Amino acid sequence: MKLTDIILLSLSVVLTIIGVHQSMNFGIQNSYFIFMFTIALLLYYFYRKKQHEEMEDDEPPGTGKGKNKNG
Repeated sequence: MKLTDIILLSLSVVLTIIGVHQSMNFGIQNSYFIFMFTIALLLYYFYRKKQHEEMEDDEPPGTGKGKNKNG
């Protein structure tokens, strides 16, 4: 997991907590944009994750990237 992925996931968790707090204090109408931004970050995280997995699957064997069988 790269640093960008960790930041995206952490930011989405923090924004979810902030959104819940704002919803309890001011109502869901006032925190709607926070939840939408959270969902956008999560979708972008899953898109990056899937793209990374596809790149690993398309990589030909013996390129040096991946698990080393010798140890």
